Amino acid sequence: MLRGATLRVIKTLAGIIIGFLMMPFLLNELGTHLYGLWITIGSVVASYYLLDLGFSQAVTRYVARYIHQKDYVGANRIITTSLIIYSGLGLLVVILSFFIAQFGVDHFVQNKDDIQLVQILLIISGISLAFEFPAKAFPGVISAYMRFDTIAIVGLIKTIADALLIYVAIKSGYGLVAMSLIVFCTSILSTLFYVYYCTRIFADLNISVNHFEKGTAKELFHFSKWVFVNDLNALLKGKMDIWFIAYFTTLSTVTIYYVAVRLVEYAIQFLIQATGMSSPLYAKYHALEDHAKLAFAVEFFLKINLILGAVISAGFYILGDSFIRLWMGSSFDVSTAYICLVIIGCGRMISFMTYPFGSLLLTVKRHDVTAKVAIAETILAAILSVLLIPRLQLVGAAIAIAVPLVIGRVFVISVYAARFVNIAWLGLIARMIVFLVIVVTASIYLRGYLNATDSYLDFAIKASGVGILLVLVAVLSLFNASDIKLIVNKLKSGVKR
Repeated sequence: MLRGATLRVIKTLAGIIIGFLMMPFLLNELGTHLYGLWITIGSVVASYYLLDLGFSQAVTRYVARYIHQKDYVGANRIITTSLIIYSGLGLLVVILSFFIAQFGVDHFVQNKDDIQLVQILLIISGISLAFEFPAKAFPGVISAYMRFDTIAIVGLIKTIADALLIYVAIKSGYGLVAMSLIVFCTSILSTLFYVYYCTRIFADLNISVNHFEKGTAKELFHFSKWVFVNDLNALLKGKMDIWFIAYFTTLSTVTIYYVAVRLVEYAIQFLIQATGMSSPLYAKYHALEDHAKLAFAVEFFLKINLILGAVISAGFYILGDSFIRLWMGSSFDVSTAYICLVIIGCGRMISFMTYPFGSLLLTVKRHDVTAKVAIAETILAAILSVLLIPRLQLVGAAIAIAVPLVIGRVFVISVYAARFVNIAWLGLIARMIVFLVIVVTASIYLRGYLNATDSYLDFAIKASGVGILLVLVAVLSLFNASDIKLIVNKLKSGVKR
């Protein structure tokens, strides 16, 4: 898990760095019009992921569970059934891509000269995504054997290859079609390797039409329907604030707000890659009915998420405005973007701290509660957006998104999920409160000394210092002696291997 988490973090950091470098390059080479066209098409194709219908989490859970129980017949039944379902969904993606390319382009392309280009890009991107769908039958294998390290390495290679090939293609005079074909080819190659690798590590894999069962398909759908609702809700919540800002204000203010949103999204990507392996571990202990280890895992991930979320939030508060000024320039509306960054960042980080509870509810098949709370959060966010954005502009949008997250995740999800594990909650909560008080106090004190930076090197040094200081505080205030001993022993054994 440590090796997998490390490589996933490296992959995410590489993607973030490449994104920072490629964005100004593509803007300069393609121009704002074509780059905007590329972003728009990407957002349309991204919505196709909803056709997953939430099956991937159901497949991952059941396959990992059966493999841990050495019920290989059950695992093969799930994989075969989901493979047939995903093949049909992949075909639906292709049909939908051609349909939108033929009949839907006129509705979002203002320049008629771009219609043919958009049609080609939609079809290429749709076919590329369709090839990924059958591979969604296999993530449970990766989760069961905890081989996130190899998949992260392949993802890292793909990220770097995409950037290099696109750079060469654009510099050679090619355009968006070449970019789309490059992503298409690398996606197919990485998907083929992914499937091949799963067949290698799961020696008992046996895909046969005889393993397909309608009852299994119904079971997967029953589990996944609330995951789908959650995914659909997340899509709406992720775009809703932008839509309301564009409606109530102007498009120029959207750019200011999007800078804050993008920085928070980068942080969330980094954190999820570092800690996103709790679900398969919970599934393993739950399948083996090892309640003590399940409780320990939940408590351990809560502490890890609390540390990382608090450190990132403190970084936003202490150094956020300095980074925005370095990245976007002094002429940018740094102060407004910074306020939005702190509000949205704290809301999303508090939500991230409760992720282990969401994973736990998924493990015990009570993820319907998470979906219902998420729907309530979206409704409340929409109401607050209508009330606050006309009065407070971008700050109102940030508050409208952050407040429902804090209420739903801390006071509903956490309280409800806590009943499913036997943890000494009073002692843990006391440690958490002490840690958060120290972090808030230190952040207020440090901002007066560290908020001004004039270079990326200066920023990196200060950010590293803050991170190390807060992590040391966390170790002393959150972890008990047995936790520290376990971490040290695992690190030592990892180094020796």
